[in-house]
Amino acid sequence: MTGALDGEGADIIERAKAGDTVQAMQPEALANLWCELARDRERLNINAHGIDWLNQELERTRPSQTFTRFIERISNAS
Repeated sequence: MTGALDGEGADIIERAKAGDTVQAMQPEALANLWCELARDRERLNINAHGIDWLNQELERTRPSQTFTRFIERISNAS
């Protein structure tokens, strides 16, 4: 996952180890990140960090199971 955003959204991606972020409205930083990812394709491998983090958060906050199943379907489709 690549996020071009600031604040809580960037924090979530980083804490979940679900991808890379750059500051919002910084197209050069985004282009540089994509070049880095192209050189180091291992960083593109999907891992369970994001889903693991989400599951921990869901357990803590206990939202509906529908949302959980939705996120699991998305992660399995990748």
